[in-house]
Amino acid sequence: MNFLLKMAAVIYRLIISIRSRLYDLNLLRSYRAPCPVISIGGIEMGGAGKTPLTVHVVGVLSDAGYDPVVLSRGYGRKSSQRVIVNEYDSPSADIIGDEPFLIHKNTCVSMIIGSDRVASALLVPSLNLQRPVIVLDDGFQHRRLERDIEVVSISGGKSIEERRYFPDNGGVDGFSHTLRDLKSRLKEADFVMIKGSDIDDINRYTDAPVFNFHYEYSELFKGSKCYLFSGIANNLDFLNDAVRSGIDVVGSKNFRDHHNFSQADIDDIERDAMKCGADILITTEKDYARL
Repeated sequence: MNFLLKMAAVIYRLIISIRSRLYDLNLLRSYRAPCPVISIGGIEMGGAGKTPLTVHVVGVLSDAGYDPVVLSRGYGRKSSQRVIVNEYDSPSADIIGDEPFLIHKNTCVSMIIGSDRVASALLVPSLNLQRPVIVLDDGFQHRRLERDIEVVSISGGKSIEERRYFPDNGGVDGFSHTLRDLKSRLKEADFVMIKGSDIDDINRYTDAPVFNFHYEYSELFKGSKCYLFSGIANNLDFLNDAVRSGIDVVGSKNFRDHHNFSQADIDDIERDAMKCGADILITTEKDYARL
């Protein structure tokens, strides 16, 4: 099985290398949007904090007087049609996806959800905004749309050199360090954001400014016995962040990224939490959107 995974990873890396080279040679075309574009993305399968970072960037733009418009694919949603979400809309995660749902819930800005983000970008003028700026959610691989600022988020704690290409490092507890894009593409970043601890060889791959960020838990949970459950790209990071923040974690249950929770799942979580003597159940905001 390990041999098959390694061979699959070699083939995957060859495919993305060819695709990247075709864009570099302009044999695959990129399109200019009608307004400035900021891309928030990464080179990993997930777990690098791209969604909270998108929320933060949108907030900074709004505070500065711009009108951010988030373009997202809407991964995992049940609808395949393009959806335009306005400031006062209340779309469900089923319609726009759990990550766009989280972004809109925390920002209340306009969003366009669709797989073709070039087509979505061309719709931005129809929103009649004064100072529009497109924010590409998870946009690093979407090279069909040109961008003015490239922000790359990556999980810390493991050197770039050690990281392997998909699918050679997957599982319930770990797609955060599994590469879906070339390490060499880090040189295209204007800013690199590291979630968690430092990456000792990051300066070998990029000359961009590098910043660290991490999550903090509310004091509300201190002193309680807590049970964690999550279905995100790196469930282990969620657990480690809680422990690092001083949370008394008595048990946890993990699911795959974007897992759709059933009533049976909820019943299992409640039974396990009761066995562990938990006072409080804690999950991520993204998972909460799918409950």
